[in-house]
Amino acid sequence: MSRRASTGRTTSAASVVCLVASAAAALALGAAPAWAQVTPPGPPPGMGPDTTVGAGATMGITSLDGDLFTSILIGTDLRFGKLGVGVGVPLRLRVYDAAPKSEGGLFSLREQDWDEPSDYLRVLRYVQWGQKGDRVYARAGMLSGSRIGHGTIINQYFNGLRPDHYKLGLDLGLDFGVGGGELMLNDVIGGEVIGVRLFARPFQIAGFGGPLLERLHVGVSGVTDLSAPRALRYDDNDTPNDQTDDTLRVVGDNEPRVRTEAVNFYGVDVGIDVINHETVRLTPYVDWNWTGLGNDVDAGYHLGVLASLRPARVFGIDARYEYRFFRGSYLPAYFNALYEIERFQYRPLAGRLAPKAQVQSVIGERWAQGHYMEANAHLFEAVRVIGVFELLDINDGGNVMVWVQLPQIARVQASAYYTKQGFGNVQEAFSLDNGTAVASVQYQLAGPLFVYASYMRQWHLADNPNAADFGEYETTNDYSAGVGVSFNF
Repeated sequence: MSRRASTGRTTSAASVVCLVASAAAALALGAAPAWAQVTPPGPPPGMGPDTTVGAGATMGITSLDGDLFTSILIGTDLRFGKLGVGVGVPLRLRVYDAAPKSEGGLFSLREQDWDEPSDYLRVLRYVQWGQKGDRVYARAGMLSGSRIGHGTIINQYFNGLRPDHYKLGLDLGLDFGVGGGELMLNDVIGGEVIGVRLFARPFQIAGFGGPLLERLHVGVSGVTDLSAPRALRYDDNDTPNDQTDDTLRVVGDNEPRVRTEAVNFYGVDVGIDVINHETVRLTPYVDWNWTGLGNDVDAGYHLGVLASLRPARVFGIDARYEYRFFRGSYLPAYFNALYEIERFQYRPLAGRLAPKAQVQSVIGERWAQGHYMEANAHLFEAVRVIGVFELLDINDGGNVMVWVQLPQIARVQASAYYTKQGFGNVQEAFSLDNGTAVASVQYQLAGPLFVYASYMRQWHLADNPNAADFGEYETTNDYSAGVGVSFNF
């Protein structure tokens, strides 16, 4: 059974996005060696463009869900041209067992880390070829920040939000000039969320239109959650929506018992690269998406622009602005960074936290609008800043995220992450109430030896049947500190 060191009951699954930044660091072990720093998809910063081999190990004490563990992580990052491979063997040995006691007792491995067949694949952090936007891109393993097309259906998707359930994801992209496609699977083995986009440049195919029109692209998308939770089960008869019992059944694999049904989104998009230079790019676009979540088919309209400025190797910024206008049960970027939790519990419905598909399906006739902005900037490969701000004119329609990375300044590597979702106005965005901060720091002592410390909040299912929050996902305060060695060859 899992315990919580310091929790606050969730009133919305959108109260924390911290694992988007933190779980990619050492597979939620809290260790932060150079080859396992918090990073977007791709090899860690600092790896050269050609051949690089990095290896290391850490050992420390981790506070997790009320227990204390000795955490050991042995891993390596290999980089050969466009091919990158990250492997890590994480082990957590329990040295303090808080009540209620675990089945294994002291000096046992944490059960939730290795109780499913897919858990044994967690040693594979990633295998990647190229970068997003290359003619050929492929990534298998942990996904963080994945999107399809312009990101109006799937955006900033993270498949590792629940550290007790490892998922081997897949993200593919092909661009043959005249057209191409994208594919995303949140779990190759389980196969829940699947997104596909096909696109073409019709004027290139036709062979006329001039350089500008040849850069116009048209795409079609389809995204599905094949087993989206539609209702939680509350009583001994597993009757959906019967809330006469105050407890929520939990199945053997440490998940709430639910009734599932497929959720489907479809879309058409058009964009044109007005400026397409290696230092400056500008792409306005229009997306029209729809879903049948409710009784009717509801649609969303997105009008946006992507911009990129890279005047020199030492500095670059990618930015995006988007106006969003949508109806009824449709929600922009439905499959977002928090979806792995939101699919089970999103917002209250009839006084109880309910799955996202169930909440959205009962929203009646309404028109809503809002704005979305994001930016990703780097300077001298020493500082990287990522920011997101969204404000929709629905209840609690605000979303903010700031992520700062210092990959290597002198002997220090550090990262800090702040996020808050579900606020009503700009003034509330940076109030720490219901906000989340994540931080990690590493200091190189001498040669390959370093010390590290980190703080995280992670999602865990409350599985103590005597607790009032039994069956709900809650966040925990987890800490880790220790020593390690790293080598680059």
